[in-house]
Amino acid sequence: MNRLRALGVEGVLLAVLAGMLWLALGTSALKATHDFHQYIDRSIHVTVDDGEANISYALATDGRYGFMSSPVLVGMDRSRAQFNYGPWYFYLAAGVIWLFGFSISTLRALHLWGILGFIGAAALWFRGRHQAATTALFGLGLLYCFEASHWPMMRPDILVSAFAVLFVIGAGRGWHDSRSRDWFMAGLAATCGAFTHLIAASLVPSAIAVFVLAVLFGPDRDQPERWRRVRLQAIALVGGIAVGLVMFYASFGFDLATQRRFFAAYREVTASQTAFLDVIGNHLAVAFGYLGSSAPWMVGGVWLFGALGAVAALWIDRDRARLVHARLVPPLMVWTAYTVSNGFYTNYHQGYAILSQVMWLWTAASLLWVALELTDRRSLRVGAIASALAMVALLTQANWIVRQQFAETSWKMVRTATWAPFSEYSERVLQSIPARATAWGSVVFGMEAPHRIQLVQWADAVSIFPQVAPAERDALAPEYVIFGYAEARDNMMSALKGGETLLDRTAVRLPSAQFRLVSLVAATPYGVTRTYARSLNPLGERGLPQISVYDAEHREWLTRIGPQLPVTFTPSAPVALRIGYEAEPAESRPTNSVIGELPAGRYLLKAAVKPGEGRSPRRLIAATSAGMLRQTIGEMGPDGDFAAYLAHDRDVTLVLVHQGGPVYVSQFDDGTAPAIEGIVVHPILGFLDADEYPNQWKPLPLLNAWKTAPGLAFEVAQDTVRVSGDASVSGYQYSSPTVRERRQNRVTVRVPLRVEQGDVCAGVLNGDDSSWLLAPSASRDSLQFVVDQTQGFRVVLANCKSKESPTTSRFVVWPGSYYVEPSAEYYVDRLITAALYPNALRPRELAGPEVRLLPSGIEVSKADADSPITNFTAQELSYRAPNVRQDGQVWIANGQAEGPYSYLIQSAPIRMDGDSRVLVSGRVEHGGITLGLQRNNEWAGQINITEPGEFTAVIAPPGRGTYSVVVANNLSKPDDLATSIVFSRFGMLRK
Repeated sequence: MNRLRALGVEGVLLAVLAGMLWLALGTSALKATHDFHQYIDRSIHVTVDDGEANISYALATDGRYGFMSSPVLVGMDRSRAQFNYGPWYFYLAAGVIWLFGFSISTLRALHLWGILGFIGAAALWFRGRHQAATTALFGLGLLYCFEASHWPMMRPDILVSAFAVLFVIGAGRGWHDSRSRDWFMAGLAATCGAFTHLIAASLVPSAIAVFVLAVLFGPDRDQPERWRRVRLQAIALVGGIAVGLVMFYASFGFDLATQRRFFAAYREVTASQTAFLDVIGNHLAVAFGYLGSSAPWMVGGVWLFGALGAVAALWIDRDRARLVHARLVPPLMVWTAYTVSNGFYTNYHQGYAILSQVMWLWTAASLLWVALELTDRRSLRVGAIASALAMVALLTQANWIVRQQFAETSWKMVRTATWAPFSEYSERVLQSIPARATAWGSVVFGMEAPHRIQLVQWADAVSIFPQVAPAERDALAPEYVIFGYAEARDNMMSALKGGETLLDRTAVRLPSAQFRLVSLVAATPYGVTRTYARSLNPLGERGLPQISVYDAEHREWLTRIGPQLPVTFTPSAPVALRIGYEAEPAESRPTNSVIGELPAGRYLLKAAVKPGEGRSPRRLIAATSAGMLRQTIGEMGPDGDFAAYLAHDRDVTLVLVHQGGPVYVSQFDDGTAPAIEGIVVHPILGFLDADEYPNQWKPLPLLNAWKTAPGLAFEVAQDTVRVSGDASVSGYQYSSPTVRERRQNRVTVRVPLRVEQGDVCAGVLNGDDSSWLLAPSASRDSLQFVVDQTQGFRVVLANCKSKESPTTSRFVVWPGSYYVEPSAEYYVDRLITAALYPNALRPRELAGPEVRLLPSGIEVSKADADSPITNFTAQELSYRAPNVRQDGQVWIANGQAEGPYSYLIQSAPIRMDGDSRVLVSGRVEHGGITLGLQRNNEWAGQINITEPGEFTAVIAPPGRGTYSVVVANNLSKPDDLATSIVFSRFGMLRK
């Protein structure tokens, strides 16, 4: 503060700039927090790793430190101990559960609060006149990184970085002030971070290396005193490391022998032939890939300047060198050692990237702080200028980040349109299972084991069950088997490659236990979860299983089965499926296939099957839409439903969220003479049948009205169109006519599409093709968007490949449909207005899309468009073409035009303001016209009307000024200048 006073006006300017930076950082943090709590239960899908929440739940409820729902790792028991994780995160999360109760959102928020805590730590560490600039650099960068690339999970990765930050601060203070307590904190934090997750084991050698460097290049003191302090600091550092080690090993009872076996086995699991540098490159790509092509320069530049700065400080005086080293060396050492150590770890995970990201930004902030502080010490005025320039640059970046946060919906929040909240999904799966029932299944449904359900992860149970004595197996058979997305994915992949199904492996492990399907729960992105219950009579007639399917458009769960539909499935040649993790998955051909035709919707299919005779570990029924035959999948698995069955099964029940068009049901069975003997289809409904909803699905324009890009070929076959496209990166291939809808209406479009070659995605242009309402950037089951001021939309099928390739696109399209949610006011507002304010506050009904507007965003009510106007008289015109005549209030243009774009009518200059409106309506019988305003003989805006029929146009000036109203010919054929146009109303709307 004294420095700021000494600078006078410059100090005031710096204070203002600092205040603006704090405001920007606070705004960004608040928006990130707001967004996080909007998407965290819905858009960040729950992964197998989130199942680790069970460790904290067991601690909070039973005081037991163990992974009860996944008790085995590499063949070793971890139901009462963890060998690869330290206890700190799980005890912290257990405290949160004890305090607030179990909640996925609350536990995941530990990740967010870690990010905000790092920013707070930076503010405390980078104190002084440059606190705002350095904290803003770190904080804004970290918040952007958090939004762009983080995947918050209920696992300890965030705490690794928290301990690393504590180490950097402790080591920096220890280097600068030579205090033993700081080195104790540094040693303890480094060890806790290293053993929170063993991928960060490099933190301990980093702590030792930083201490050695601090001793070698630390403050110059008299020798006896100096070495006495060094010994005390070394003891403190070792003491901190020892305390951390004791805490870690005490968490599993100092069972060193088991831990050594675990390390050896886990090393074999992660072993790879990938080159050391390639492994490091893969980790860096995960950490910084979101920065795009600039990543090597931004990341490498910070490391290079940090290293050069630390080395260059060796040639300056001890006091300044101590300042530089204390700030730069600890984060740089942690970052470097961690990056190098990643080369030995061939498992890649978004959580492992956090430490690299935090240390990169911390090093960058340290560089800025050191540079500004050293400049200050040389010249206060020069330092002020440098500080001001840095803050202006950061404010520019902060403005971009904050504007982007508010202007663009988080990519994670965008997914909420189609993804079900996991808390709802889990409740649907578990709702009919009694509390404390035993189960094998997906670990994500066992987070609250053992109280909600005593679930053991299917893979763990199957792997150890053969070790159970045969006499005890019946008693230990589970009451339920739950196959979630992980098992469904692996089940499908194994069967497509000719291997055994997971259901068959379960039956082999439990030969005396009989199970029947009791529940199907389906929602994006989790696919279909199947629950089987152990039954004494599994083949008895018990009707259909319980069904729950998520309807993303209405955010409701559909549970009612409608009446059987009259759908015929006919046998066909086996339809090849290409599904896998590769960009070009290998082909898998089923034993049998049948094909039916259904409109878009959600269906329950009951397939009557004849299993092949003899032993066959591969028995699978697949139900897919046309667009699901070729899929490159990720962790969550494929679209469609893939159900395993056993040799005694005669019916297989599937759930299909269908895109519309053909439905393919395929059988994979290696037995003798398997068959699909029939398919029964029922719609899956909510409380109302589809034809009872007030707003119905409407058909898109017929496919024969769509257009291909110039030069492309297409074939029409019954209700489909096959398009042979080009090889452009993002070129339009096939597009619909414009569909008119009111502004702010929310529209959902479905276009059944099967891509046979290349990458083709559907997108939506607005009514005048000026911008995307939804870009064709990804394959989607449905397209959801809000109509803008152009009051229309056009569906476009475009190439969506990421780079040039010679492969041309080829695809098949079926008739599409769309659904509209009106954008009316809230129901309570409409009700209150209608009842209590019938006249004064009744909302204006806007003109429909048939009224052309210029500019497109102006608001014109239906009453305005129909109201009387002040027509232009002949005296108010400065020009009228020879073929234009007046008949009362009506103007008629009839006969030969002077030219294709010659003027028909031009008014005398008129003074207009922001409320002025020109209205022109009539009928084009032959020809076409351009309407608009001119200022200084230049067009200020135009509307082209080139199609025959009635028209109404309302034109507003772009600003206050003097304009002429102009009507000109718009004739596309120069050899046809005949016109026949009637202007029934031509004048100014009355204010």
